[in-house]
Amino acid sequence: MGYPSVMTRPAQVRVAQQPVASRAPITARGPAPRFAIFTVNCLNVLAAGLLIQVVLVRFADLSHVRACAVTMIALLQLSFLMFRYAAGRERGTKFARALATFNVRQVIVVALAVAGYVWLERRGVNYLRANLAVTAVLAPVSLRPAYRWSGRLAGLRRWVARLPWPLFAVLAVEAGLSFRLTWSNTAFQDEALYLWAGHLEWSHLLDGTQIPAFATYFPGAPIVYPLAGAAADAVAGLAGARALSLIFTLIATILLWSTTSRLYGRWAAYFASGLFGVAATTQVVGAFATYDAMSLMLLAAATWIAVCASGSRVAVRVVLLVITAALVGLADAASYTTVIWDPVVVTVAILVTWRAKGGKAAAGTAVILLGAVTGLLAAAVRLGGHPYWRGVRSAFGTLVYAGSSAFDYGSTTSRWVGIIAVLAVIGAIAAVVGRRSVPENLCTCALGLTVALAPLNQVGIEAFVSHVRNADFAAWFASAAAGYALASLAAAVPRVKERRALTAGAGAVAISTVIAVPAAFASYSSWPNSTALVAHVQKILRQNEGPVLAPDTDNVFDYYLHDDVPYTNLYGQGTFQYQDPSSRRHLTGNAAYADAIENRFFSVIALSFSVSPATDQEITGDIRAYGGYTLTATLPYRVAGGHSIFQIWVRDGAF
Repeated sequence: MGYPSVMTRPAQVRVAQQPVASRAPITARGPAPRFAIFTVNCLNVLAAGLLIQVVLVRFADLSHVRACAVTMIALLQLSFLMFRYAAGRERGTKFARALATFNVRQVIVVALAVAGYVWLERRGVNYLRANLAVTAVLAPVSLRPAYRWSGRLAGLRRWVARLPWPLFAVLAVEAGLSFRLTWSNTAFQDEALYLWAGHLEWSHLLDGTQIPAFATYFPGAPIVYPLAGAAADAVAGLAGARALSLIFTLIATILLWSTTSRLYGRWAAYFASGLFGVAATTQVVGAFATYDAMSLMLLAAATWIAVCASGSRVAVRVVLLVITAALVGLADAASYTTVIWDPVVVTVAILVTWRAKGGKAAAGTAVILLGAVTGLLAAAVRLGGHPYWRGVRSAFGTLVYAGSSAFDYGSTTSRWVGIIAVLAVIGAIAAVVGRRSVPENLCTCALGLTVALAPLNQVGIEAFVSHVRNADFAAWFASAAAGYALASLAAAVPRVKERRALTAGAGAVAISTVIAVPAAFASYSSWPNSTALVAHVQKILRQNEGPVLAPDTDNVFDYYLHDDVPYTNLYGQGTFQYQDPSSRRHLTGNAAYADAIENRFFSVIALSFSVSPATDQEITGDIRAYGGYTLTATLPYRVAGGHSIFQIWVRDGAF
């Protein structure tokens, strides 16, 4: 049935809150729901099998075959438990007897699965693909007897029937779309910077290591996301850090579903979460090891708590509003430009409280929330001191990316969240036409028009790819109004039947997916893959120590080589300064490169000829003029709009 809407009039609430006894008995479910649950459980077994196999191989050091055998046995127990507590028959069989009987009957299935796995691996099939193949066969074969022998409780079946199964489908699709990007490219410059900084921050906290003044130029507090991202990176590498972002976006999707269901009902929530979950912006943010996903999740949590607080008693509401303010402040600390979205959270909190408790309560909400947010931000800036204040000023130094106008960025944003934006505006119009109350109309309009704020969230210190990531904040708020528009289609257009309206809504989500998938992949592959470059430099550094001149994507070197070379020996273009050993003069720019090369200061010079091709050509000319370096590799790579090369020069006598 779903949550009663906080935007629903009291009379409607009484109609919606039917007693449980009046619902149709759960045992009356037809074959379609049972088949759907069976299919979902099969997908869960496939996903769990891959996860268990990876953990056993990478962290428990088991062989592929042993890991497969353990995985198959674990999956059998999982399939049994899923049906016992989800969709099995009501039988009187006790748990221990049912479990023993089930496992005895599945011995042959496990043996055949392991034998099939060994056969595939001997033919050169990747161990994960082999796992997926045998699990795909094992799941249906084992789940059917699990359904028969599980036994279950009637109360749990009612609980399962009330679960938001469409939301689970949305989360599965969202996870799959982001996962396909996770391993498709090496670290982007921003990812490398934040993860490298996080590792150094941990060293500083634990050992007192001297580190660069990240706070003076980072667009977020270096002790918030970088620490979390580096911890995930230490456990599972870049994929682990990106998986952490995916967890954040999945939580944001769940919070969007819950918030929208409280505002507009369950169908609106399903459509809202579907539109947001498949958006290209969400796919990229969920596969990007940057602060965006964390900030979005914290802001989503703040909005959800504010909506939940609207109908609470005064004391409870005050506590929840303080928690909301704390989450807003933490989101702003993770990414300073998130402050642009703070007014939306405050506006929604005031309007939903106005509708639920009246104008006096809304005024109190405004005072508490504004006071708490302002006080927390002021205290954070005061505690951070001058370095953090410099970082905040740097983040808001310019509002438009160099070379682009606000109109250009607005056009780019519309291409990424265009469908959501159009539906959000329709939702705002539908709320007004539907003659809902003033606070309801204002709340829907506030959510629907947040897309207009997206261009203001683009700052000059970010690369062009941040257009995609920043637009996801607008997509989260606007999706609630867009979901309301789709769910209101039957009421707004009387001739359209409810089933057709729901089909149209599902079609809009499907169209959004088709458009978003190639767009997300194109954005994610827009920077060069540095695998070959890093591997070659690592090989050189094993035989030679000394300063390294990194290419214009120097943060990628910082991240991948932080275990091979101290960060004090890595020099990036644009910030390099050199003191001539003879004259003691301090040089910058091309003169610094020329003098350092003449004195053979660098042990390795890596050039990319992409971001600063003129500087790279100047350095190449200096190398040929003064000598002392040998070109050891020329590695081609793709860039936006064409191809380029990495050149690696090594100081003579390095080997």
